[in-house]
Amino acid sequence: EAVEKTIREFQQREGAEIDVVYAGCGTLVGKMQTGDQGLPDIFMTCDASYLDMAQAKMGHPFGPDLKVSSTRIVMLVAKGNPRGIRSLADLAKRGLRVGTTDPKASTLGALSHELCRETGQFDAIQQNIEMMADTAHTLVQTMEAGQKLDVALVYEANIRHLDGRFAAVPLLSKRALAVQNVAARKTTPYPHLARRLMERLTSEASRRRFEQLGFNWEANGQ
Repeated sequence: EAVEKTIREFQQREGAEIDVVYAGCGTLVGKMQTGDQGLPDIFMTCDASYLDMAQAKMGHPFGPDLKVSSTRIVMLVAKGNPRGIRSLADLAKRGLRVGTTDPKASTLGALSHELCRETGQFDAIQQNIEMMADTAHTLVQTMEAGQKLDVALVYEANIRHLDGRFAAVPLLSKRALAVQNVAARKTTPYPHLARRLMERLTSEASRRRFEQLGFNWEANGQ
């Protein structure tokens, strides 16, 4: 949602056709390794660790990256926090119904499960996980519908639109902050086009779109 309009404007300005594949970073890196399409000309991450992963697994095919934005993982709970969820360790409480995204497909899921393991109570927390959704959007919709989940681990940027029925408990660990970055393939046949698109994605116009959706801006050291 934050990049769609920028990409559409870029296509019109440059007379270029851009094939965009939206998916969780785990899915995207898997596609790069096994898919028929091979490596993309540009890779924009859900979290910078996935660019590092792609570089390590595939012989450093991407050039220097640009930081774009960041967003923190929060625990989404009902207004007033009736179950008293204050920390990840509280997710081990008996009978609590927890929702995360799938750690194999989603950066959010991988980070959430990693942080849960750091509590030393992952086995108890895992027993409480009622849903592992493909996207955070599904988790938010499930929370809005009620009855199925007591808490969901989502990004701050996912809950910008919610009204006062919910509260968010932020996770303060450094690893709970996902940083989105972008890099171009070193062997892209369109190096100048790729560079210009990366510049547009880190422009002031792009910044406004990201910030309107609840992201923090990381480009240009800001």
